[in-house]
Amino acid sequence: MLTGMGGTPMIIRNFHYVVDDKKKSRIGGGTHPFYEILCIASGEMTLEFMNESFRSGSRTLFLIPDNVPHQLFKHSASASFWYLELDKGTGPLPGAASFPSVGEAVVWNRLQCGDEALASGPSELAGLIAATADSIVATMQSDSLTRNGELRERIVLLDVSKLFLQITAALQQRRLLIAASPEPEDENPNKQIVQDLMQYMENAYLHEVKLQMLASRAHMASSYLIRLFKTHTGTTPYQYLQDLRMNAAKSYLTNTSMTVKDIAETNGFPSIHYFSRQFKQKYGMSPSQWRQAQGAEPADTESD
Repeated sequence: MLTGMGGTPMIIRNFHYVVDDKKKSRIGGGTHPFYEILCIASGEMTLEFMNESFRSGSRTLFLIPDNVPHQLFKHSASASFWYLELDKGTGPLPGAASFPSVGEAVVWNRLQCGDEALASGPSELAGLIAATADSIVATMQSDSLTRNGELRERIVLLDVSKLFLQITAALQQRRLLIAASPEPEDENPNKQIVQDLMQYMENAYLHEVKLQMLASRAHMASSYLIRLFKTHTGTTPYQYLQDLRMNAAKSYLTNTSMTVKDIAETNGFPSIHYFSRQFKQKYGMSPSQWRQAQGAEPADTESD
């Protein structure tokens, strides 16, 4: 653990290096209260996360924030990977690092889709990120540090903080490159505003997001914002936000045994009744019926 920084320290909850040559394709998954770093060392695998599928080859680093359902599948005859589960604690991380948000994790995981993702990553920081990931697994597997677990944990957690800083820098660099890219002359200058709002909602959809908040962020009237957003996306800000929440809720229904009520609350819906009504209107069945149709296990006290 890292102490002396105020608050509850971040600690390592679990680490495993797995070599899998079994015939079954599903490796594992679910949901847990720990932030997870997952590194594919060899083979071809798919991470299902936030209702998206991230398929990638070896040398791939995925981020899985706490309390987000996920599944891992293998496509090659054999595969090896390691994962590190972290209890985030409440104290600050070294070097002003921070845990990447759900939205940032989604963007990062999208960038990892492809062979040798760490080696050819989204920026010149890719080599540093790969080296830090290698340092984490090497330290966890070090025989010389086995007898001094506290020292090993301190070294790894410092590397974790460095890794998060490097990933944050890579994502910032990517945003700057996109912003600096020349746009066609007929490109609407308001497109960047819409993209900023979409990214904001992807990060904040679990919390209360109101139209006036978006309008203030974009420095424009609410009515104009709705028209502008629909012009560029084909949908309204409200519907885009609802789709984010619905996609996350479907992932929870499929991959967890949480009750419909808890899923509704977790994903930003004001009540189970509102969630169930909106869900049935969109998919033609209740959340419980949808869960059963996917072959998922119902919760002990299922009701919607």
